[in-house]
Amino acid sequence: MASAETDTSSPVAPVHTAVPGRARLRVAGLYRNGVLQRTLEALLPDGVKIQSASANSRTGTLLVSFTADLPLARIVERIEDILHTSPVDGKSANAIATPAWHAAEIGQTLQFLGAHSGGLSSEAARERLRRYGPNALPSIGARSRLAILVEQFQSSPVLMLAAAAALSIEPAVFWTQWSSLASWPLMPA
Repeated sequence: MASAETDTSSPVAPVHTAVPGRARLRVAGLYRNGVLQRTLEALLPDGVKIQSASANSRTGTLLVSFTADLPLARIVERIEDILHTSPVDGKSANAIATPAWHAAEIGQTLQFLGAHSGGLSSEAARERLRRYGPNALPSIGARSRLAILVEQFQSSPVLMLAAAAALSIEPAVFWTQWSSLASWPLMPA
């Protein structure tokens, strides 16, 4: 069974370690951070001692499945290594892992975009315009009123409602005609 003894200053804290070969850990910086979630899930499992890692950016926890003979302290060390150094370029995984755009702080967003609070310089704006093109949506062609009307009747629910309306009108028309026929004399008097 894994030991739950870890350093209290660590960014990784055990939440549940009662089941041998499984541990749920709270990881600092994982909450609302999809990039760090994917980074931990990709880099933590080694295929031998650590079989799988499932990070949850909604709760900030990490579920790790591992061989029961592996001490929890080794798993925590491996997670800390991932958090502090990324094998790609040596930068901190926390530094490159940014939360989703809607949950990011203003400073993080500006840093990610390579901008500052005063805006872009004219030269930087020209460079981005050249690289990415204008900040405009493509124009769409105008549609005629007839085309809009025809599109309304291409939907299955609308067609079913039209069929139901036609069927409900038919009995009224039939009975109106039948009652007028029934009033005709069949035999001349």
